Amino acid sequence: MSNTSLDLLQQYDDEVLSSVGDKRQREDGQKTVQQAVGTTIYGGLISKYLEAALAVAKDGKVESAVEPDKATLAGAVDFISRAAVRSEAEYAKSRPTFLEDPSFIREISDLQVNVANGVIKLVLERFAMTPQEGRNQVDFADTAFSSLGQRAQLLMAGLNYATFTGKTMLTGNALLSDSEQLDLNGWTEKQMQQSMPHLVLSNMAIGQIVSALLQRGRTDELFTIVDTGSGTGCTLAGSVLGIQDAATKGSKTPRISMTGIEGGRKFFNDELVPFADTAMGRMPDVSLDKTVLTKPSQHTVEGGQFNLIYGDILDSLKKLEFGKEVKNGITIITANYVWHRLPRVVKDSMIKEITRKAPNAIFLVADLVQNASAVNRGYFNFRDNGLLNCGNVGLDNILRSNGYRMFELNGATAPSSMDQRLARQIGNGTTSDSIFYVAYRGEKAADLVENW
Repeated sequence: MSNTSLDLLQQYDDEVLSSVGDKRQREDGQKTVQQAVGTTIYGGLISKYLEAALAVAKDGKVESAVEPDKATLAGAVDFISRAAVRSEAEYAKSRPTFLEDPSFIREISDLQVNVANGVIKLVLERFAMTPQEGRNQVDFADTAFSSLGQRAQLLMAGLNYATFTGKTMLTGNALLSDSEQLDLNGWTEKQMQQSMPHLVLSNMAIGQIVSALLQRGRTDELFTIVDTGSGTGCTLAGSVLGIQDAATKGSKTPRISMTGIEGGRKFFNDELVPFADTAMGRMPDVSLDKTVLTKPSQHTVEGGQFNLIYGDILDSLKKLEFGKEVKNGITIITANYVWHRLPRVVKDSMIKEITRKAPNAIFLVADLVQNASAVNRGYFNFRDNGLLNCGNVGLDNILRSNGYRMFELNGATAPSSMDQRLARQIGNGTTSDSIFYVAYRGEKAADLVENW
């Protein structure tokens, strides 16, 4: 272990672990973190997490809506350290010689550089993780996050985004500010662009479904869109394009309320808040008033609002109340590659919260299932996005147990108005560990979705 790593471990001991628990707990924590820093695959990553945790402990550099004490920080670092040690040990069982193989070590070193530069380049297939280990990562994260508590994933997401540059993240502003003023169909042609094309495809699919629902709904009906984990605003941008599309094809502009919930500090302040003005500028015929809320104690959602909420998703949903008109209308809940960060117990609570408040609800959820895609096995599973991924195993059962009818989006189930190339592309994802669920509950919701 290098002198730099030893110095970092000592700083972590002094600043964080020294004030946590009893002597035995501190010694166990030191041992786990030291093991993790010494791993071949994840050692450099864990060092980055130690630096991020120290920045919070020493300088108060909080990256999310969770403001942790040192015990909570120690729990977060302990979690990802245990995840790293476990995953590397399992990798070594299936490939016992690779951890000492100079070619493998170079591959991992190059991968870390690629991540830092926002480049997605897979390791050689012979080095890739097995699908079973991808599933094991998901099971470990889901169990651990369930034990750590509701907000642990948001703290970890904050530390996660503090350790890399977001060059691969397309922004909502970029999606709506394109000089060509592209519409939904225009973006389906950009499947090969560099900013995580799977995200663009599913955001556009969400937009086209929003358009289909608005076209089928009554023009005096209020549609409320609630986006969970809004990030840079891309999913909301897809919905904005859907609203525009519906307005150009209908005799009357639909009535809208929009809410975006995001708990990452940089995403919220630097991307989402400025994005809202761009979004409203792209919908001149839709009357919306922007409201920015930082961890509100309570807020009533009404028609004509564009709410931006900084906070934990479940916390924020609990603090939202729906006005009478919203309850009588249609609520569309969107989630694009967000819910894999949440353990199933939190997802179940979120669905129950929406169900309690919205009699007619439609969920549009695109995401990973169990870390088994080629990109996961050759890239993300060697990083924190693999270790922190709770997946979505059993999400279909959770939705059904809460009274929702559901199906997977593909060429056969998509709305008739949807671009069939896009629908087929989304449907192909079901063979590579991705899902796109459409789930609905309530008579009005069923009228819009069934036979669309």
